[in-house]
Amino acid sequence: MKQQATDYRAFTLIELLVVIAIIAILAAILFPVFAQAKLAAKKTSDLSEVKQLTLGSVMYTNDYDDTFQVQNFFDADWATPTGFATEWDIELYPYTKNYQIEHAAVDSYSDSDAGSVYSDGVIRSYAANSITTSDATMNIQQGPIASYASWRQVHSLTTTQITQPATTVLLGTQLNSDLQYMTEAFSGGPGGNISGFPGVGIVFDSSVPATQYGAGSANLLAPNGARTQILTGYTFGKGIAGVNGGISAPYANQANFGYTDGHAKSLVPVATNPDGINHPELNQWDGIR
Repeated sequence: MKQQATDYRAFTLIELLVVIAIIAILAAILFPVFAQAKLAAKKTSDLSEVKQLTLGSVMYTNDYDDTFQVQNFFDADWATPTGFATEWDIELYPYTKNYQIEHAAVDSYSDSDAGSVYSDGVIRSYAANSITTSDATMNIQQGPIASYASWRQVHSLTTTQITQPATTVLLGTQLNSDLQYMTEAFSGGPGGNISGFPGVGIVFDSSVPATQYGAGSANLLAPNGARTQILTGYTFGKGIAGVNGGISAPYANQANFGYTDGHAKSLVPVATNPDGINHPELNQWDGIR
């Protein structure tokens, strides 16, 4: 009995190429979606961290005569091994019980020099609002968390001094991966927010000339939507050249901010200060406006 041959039909080259092209198109469409979903998840995680730090600050005020913590305090000479820097977030540990919440998921920087005299080993991805000079008023403490050191003695604001707590920034995103070059270039110690220097907070407001007040570090200025001057000639000038100032905006041009009333939200940085000179009432870095 004669066996009937089976007719097998293979893919043609054209069909194979069409299938490959379809897969490539789908991958090109889906991969960015996956990346955006991952970034959105990190943004949500980091916003939760900002919320916890913000609530920790509010709880701190309840125990310290309604006064916010200081941004940086040196118990001894900062330039010696006996010097010990107490940062704003260290003061919050009894309330947060966790230093890991200060390291944002999108911050790729790690402390490679935790034993340095310039570092307390805590990786910070957020900066405190320590402004003492704003667009509206000069040389007055206007940010809630004062910058305190042996050469700079100012007091933090109380909750009753802040006129608009729901729209006054307490802290904002400031990644070490953006700022690590700063104190490494200056002192040889670790850079960014793991440094013990008080310059790693937002100290000056948007319109202050850096040459006048010595704001040469990368992260001393608040955002300013009306900033047109590009500051040059500074070793650390990268962070003060644009409208975002010392605030990082890794989430599709947004950053996470905590407010003095305890809430947190994501914003484009310039939304916190569209134009401090012409519209000081919209400057969210000025707590006494």
